[in-house]
Formats: sequence, structure tokens, C-alpha cells
Amino acid sequence: MVVRHKDIFFANIAGVDHGECHLDLYLPDKLQDRDIRYSDQDLNEEKATEDDKYDSIKEVLNAQDDRSNVSVDSEGIYNQEKLLTGDGTRDKNVDTFYLDSGRSKDTDSGSSGVPFVLFIHGGGWRRGGRAAWKHFLYFDVNFLVAFLQFFVGTYGNIGEVLAENNIACAVVSYPLTEAGPVVLLVEMLLSYIQSAFFVFVSSLPIFGILLLYRTIFHSSHNNTYELIFKENDTFSVFRACVLLASLITNIATSLLFFLSRRQFNISFKQIRCLSVALGVSLVIAYNSSSPVHHLVILTLVLNQIMIFYQRIRRHGSTYEEQVKAVAQAVKWAKCFSEETGKTDVNRLYLMGHSAGGHLVTLSALDESILASVACSTNDLKGVISISGVYDLLCLNKHWLRHVYLEPTFGRSPNKWLDASPAHLAKRTKSSNIMPKFLLMLAEKDLFLKSQSFKFARTLDELQVECKHVEIRKSNHFNIVTNTSTREGSTLSHVLDFVK
Repeated sequence: MVVRHKDIFFANIAGVDHGECHLDLYLPDKLQDRDIRYSDQDLNEEKATEDDKYDSIKEVLNAQDDRSNVSVDSEGIYNQEKLLTGDGTRDKNVDTFYLDSGRSKDTDSGSSGVPFVLFIHGGGWRRGGRAAWKHFLYFDVNFLVAFLQFFVGTYGNIGEVLAENNIACAVVSYPLTEAGPVVLLVEMLLSYIQSAFFVFVSSLPIFGILLLYRTIFHSSHNNTYELIFKENDTFSVFRACVLLASLITNIATSLLFFLSRRQFNISFKQIRCLSVALGVSLVIAYNSSSPVHHLVILTLVLNQIMIFYQRIRRHGSTYEEQVKAVAQAVKWAKCFSEETGKTDVNRLYLMGHSAGGHLVTLSALDESILASVACSTNDLKGVISISGVYDLLCLNKHWLRHVYLEPTFGRSPNKWLDASPAHLAKRTKSSNIMPKFLLMLAEKDLFLKSQSFKFARTLDELQVECKHVEIRKSNHFNIVTNTSTREGSTLSHVLDFVK
């Protein structure tokens, strides 16, 4: 069984509104101690007998009652959230993971601990998260993509497979950037079309019943039907289905705003304003000549305004906040390894996909990134990049520049070069500071293929230990969603590299 520690707070980046970064921690079952699955009641009972040991834990739980959660769900999975100090560092008085009684946390049956992999997700620096489907559901509001991401389990599948193979893994979320208003509006339109399409396809059985009802009871209920849809032509049923799908999409979006207002950072005042606006829309639609048409349009406009407002607030963030998050994750991982002894502090790996591959390679090449949190590249045993972006100049083309390059890296070509691992490696004076690398690319990922080979050659010229692998019959997405560990697969190479 894989032991999953959910939503652990590890960094609060100063000056960034969305800087509260989190990770999900996946541990092999053999690392799970008997007493680590504590609920609040268990902590109270243990405190009665070992008051000194758990006194500091209870103080943190009481002081951060609205920011922490220690519980066990129905599957026996330990949940923890935000048991850290305000500046994003571990509280040295709190041993939040090693809760077994009487054993030294520096030893684990004579073992120095298992390897520890920090996985940084992809998404073009602007999308995704440790559970990618949540981002596409709550922020992009794209029901179709959210469903597909949930179905394949991106990116939790990485943590689960590694933990099943006796490797600890933390899947990290970092601050996301945002494009300008024009690009954002186009993306919102595409997301809405995909959401409505998903709802339409999912509701086909219901629409089939509607069509049957319309056919059988056409004459007796025609007046009622026309009163609602104001239609009386051969395409009325199809138009009704499209309108209903759009209306259901709008209602679902409104419910998401209400149920997840904390994730959207929406105040109750904004919720009240939205509720009043929806009420006014209902009145206007009811008194109009075509109620459903007007209701769909009004609710669509209200929802898209809310989505636009929430997303445009992220505009202005850059990759610098993202590499800081990676550095904070390394610091957290070192602290976790040293304090618990469950993972080997000398076998810490950075791993990333796509944009995450760019961030991990950049963090390993630029000494100042890890130095900002009192760490160094010597703390890394290796770096694994899967379909990573190594030369940002490849994005300086047409719409790619406006969608990915400028929103995250600005408009200065010099800054693009400074943030490109391929160019940064060429300026590196010594290879002694670099960990070993595993670079993987997809066979059908033509856009990133050439730069992957060039970056591998650059590392080879610097005499950096580097293994370069092309995964056959793969593309940019299934290279990381495929959970197979058979020979030649993505994760088989990862396991060989780490172990």
C-alpha cells in the first residue's frame, strides 16, 4: 500500500499572493510507522501519557486551528496541512512526521532511508498542479480536460508508482503565471466550448428521453414546449439540447465558485453579489420572449466575468517565483530527511516534466537558486527531466511567444537566455557543481526533440554524467501518464537511475 500525505504546506514566498505552495508526499508502505496515523482524538489520548513529547504538536494544532488538519480518511491515509512556521520553514519544535514511541528518528532498522524524488509538474508554467485535474476544474474551468486528467491520474501516478517501488516521492505545486487579457479570453472561450461539449455528450441519454418525449407527446404537449423554448421548427429539439447543455455548464460553473470559494479566494461579499446578479438574471429571463436563451446568455456572461477576474489576478508573476518554490521544496525535503530518517538525505533527486523539466534543470545549473535557501547543488544526487524545455528561444514564434514565453519570462531576450538551461550550461565554469542527469524525450515530441539532443551534447562536452533516452511510441503527454514499469518505459528508466 502507498501511504499518501496530502496537501502539505512547505513554502510561503514573500510578496506573492498565490505563494502558498504545497506538495503531496507518497511513502512506501514499509516506512509507515504504527503510530503515524493519528487523528486528533489519538493525539489527545497520547498526550495524556506522553505529555512532553506531543505538547509542541498540540500547541501548533491549537494555534493554527484554521490552517492545519491531522486526520485519517476511510482508506487509512494520513492527512496533514500547513504545520510549518509563517516564513515557510519547518518548526524545529514539531516532529510532524515521526510520531512513533520510543524509537530514534535517526535510524530505521539500520537503514539510511530510501531515495527521495521531488517531482515538479508541467503545464507550460501556467497550468497544472500536483493533482492536475483540480486546476483544470477549478481555475481553467474545463470539464473535459479535468475529466481526462482525473482519469489518467496526472501527476499523482508518478508518486504512486515510485512509492510502490520503494522510492519516496513528493509531487510539488508551484506558483503559476498568467497570460495577457487577449490570450486569456481566447483560452476561456475554448475551455467553455470543451466544457459544454463534455456536458452535452454526458447528457445524451437524457436528451434521448427528451427527444422520445417530444416525438410521442408532440401534439398534446406542444404548447408547453413552445412556452419554454419558443421554438416550433424541425431543429427545435437539437437546439433545446444545446441550450440545456450550456445551461447545465453555467450552473455547474456557478456551483464550483460557491463550493470552492476558498480556492478561488472569493469573499462572501463577492458571492452575495454573484447571487444577486443570478437572481436578476432569472427575473429578466422569465419576463423575456425566450427565457432559456436569455438565461443561458446572462449566466454565461456572469460566470466568465468571475473566471476572468480570478485568473487575471495572477498576471505579473514570473518564473523566478517558480524556481524559488523548487528551492523551497529542496529545503523542505532535506529537513524531512534529516529529521525523520525515513529518506536518505544523500539520495535526493529533482524530477520534472515539460515546464517542470525546465525548472529542475535550471535549479541544478544556477547555483544562486538553491543558495537562496541555504542549499546547494551538492544536495542533489541527480536530476531527471522528461520532455523538458531547455532553450526558451524555441518559444519565440508567433502565438507561442504570447501564450508561454512573455507571460512567464518577460520580453527581454537576455532574460530568455539567462533562464534557458542550454545557454546557462555553456557559461558554467565547472562541472563539479552539477549532479548527474537523466534526460528523456518522447519519440513523437518533434517540437522539443532537437533541443533535447543539443542539451545532452552540451552536458557531455562539460563532462557531466548524463544519460539521454528516447522513449519509443510516446508523445509529450503519455510519456508521463504511462504507469508501466516494463523495460524501455519512462518509469523503468527512472527506477534504474534512482536505485
